[in-house]
Amino acid sequence: MPTRYSLLVFSRTFEPMVEEHDALKKRMRRLQHEVRADAAIADPIQLLRRTKDEFVDFMQDLASYAAWEEHAIFPVVLPNATHGPSTVTVLEHNVEISAHYFRTFLDMTRNEAAMEREAHAAEALSNMALTLQHIGKYFKLEEQLVFPVSERLMDTLAYNAQ
Repeated sequence: MPTRYSLLVFSRTFEPMVEEHDALKKRMRRLQHEVRADAAIADPIQLLRRTKDEFVDFMQDLASYAAWEEHAIFPVVLPNATHGPSTVTVLEHNVEISAHYFRTFLDMTRNEAAMEREAHAAEALSNMALTLQHIGKYFKLEEQLVFPVSERLMDTLAYNAQ
């Protein structure tokens, strides 16, 4: 059972967390669209140059969001999830996969000279797209598994406060 402190932290962070989730998801979709739409017609080197910094910034913001979730949301929500430990396992699995592709992307883009080769840039963009794909799965799982439990807890807190 969550402590009073964890419930208080949860009640003050849930709505901002949902807003941040939505903002990150919007940024993710914009990046996905740019990579998908332009990959077929654009020069991969130019596309990588244009999207790399935005993608890295997005991933840094996502890491902050994930740390926030882990501290304030998951300790309260996951013990109350009907899906139990499998919820955590599935979420963690998508995080691990996206982190793998992101590390590969970073490794590939450290070498400026290599980024100037079309095949190398195309492979880096592929790793970006795969990272974003698994983050999309994570967001979807969050919406299906974490948000409903969070909303029930918020309703319970509101009811008990009356």
